Amino acid sequence: AEPDPSRQLARAATRAGLPEPAVHAAVARWMEAAPLDLVRRHARPGLRDALLRLRSRGMRLAVVSDYPAHAKLRALGLDGLFDVVCCAQDGDVRRLKPDPAGLLHVARTLAVSPAACLYVGDRADVDAPAAARAGMRCVLFGRDASRAPARAGAPRVVGTMAELARLLADHAA
Repeated sequence: AEPDPSRQLARAATRAGLPEPAVHAAVARWMEAAPLDLVRRHARPGLRDALLRLRSRGMRLAVVSDYPAHAKLRALGLDGLFDVVCCAQDGDVRRLKPDPAGLLHVARTLAVSPAACLYVGDRADVDAPAAARAGMRCVLFGRDASRAPARAGAPRVVGTMAELARLLADHAA
């Protein structure tokens, strides 16, 4: 199993010889708050419209992140489009990907079987194994996804928002 994220800060503070609150404040500022302007400026064109179309077709959407996602979703103009938003720090998860705890939590919350889910990730080394361990199909999106190993049963890789939207629409049908 992957480590409990709350213990990451404690280990970092110990190794740095700093008080844990100082490390927590630095992480909150530089990893969670400061990047929000960059997130907003680098939003993928067409993402909001694609999500709205999927929701209009009855698809239920969720976010599973290793880090808090609500502020990023607001910065992207995507808040309110997801049925479930969870992160590794949530009490019902407490595990980083590739541990499947977050994905399984979302499936339970939505009352669907993991096999009925399609997980979209962008990291071949983390997202693909998390989906496999959860029993979910996986699609990898973006340039980093191209690092996915080419083998039988490997996740499909898509590189454009249009391709991803078509694939998700097919899944919703």
